[in-house]
Amino acid sequence: MKKIKSILPFIMKQLYTIALTGMAYLLIVTGCKQEQNCTLNVHLTGDPGDFQEVNVEIKEVWVKVFKENTGWFLLKTNKHVYNLARLQQGKDTILATGVVPQSEIKEIRLVLGEKNSVRTKGSNYPLSIAREAEAGLRIQTRVPLVGAQDRLTIDFDAAASISE
Repeated sequence: MKKIKSILPFIMKQLYTIALTGMAYLLIVTGCKQEQNCTLNVHLTGDPGDFQEVNVEIKEVWVKVFKENTGWFLLKTNKHVYNLARLQQGKDTILATGVVPQSEIKEIRLVLGEKNSVRTKGSNYPLSIAREAEAGLRIQTRVPLVGAQDRLTIDFDAAASISE
């Protein structure tokens, strides 16, 4: 019987070590690997330049972040024709919102509709998109996302963006 009594504390010590190792592994795998997400609100403001109206139909807003194994994130977009003349002098509107990994925004893509136009000197003119932008207007950027909620404002400068 003495041999069994001396082995029992050894077995209990081994089981205790295995249990502690397993718990430590679970803490490392689940606790340290949890991704932090950010609710991103994308706003739109603009400068119509010399135009009376600049109407831009935005159908989708996509965001790409600097994070391994992530692609594009489609945000919940307020599909609408936005008149930039109404979004100037400190006014803006919420364009899209969504949850993305807390990282740094690498690129934004605005998918436009076909209801784009300008009004100048009382006349309306349709706006066409350059062929390379048919999949969406791409904006390269490096904006860090900090905290559980963040805001990004796109300032559309019509004078710099629209040409005849």
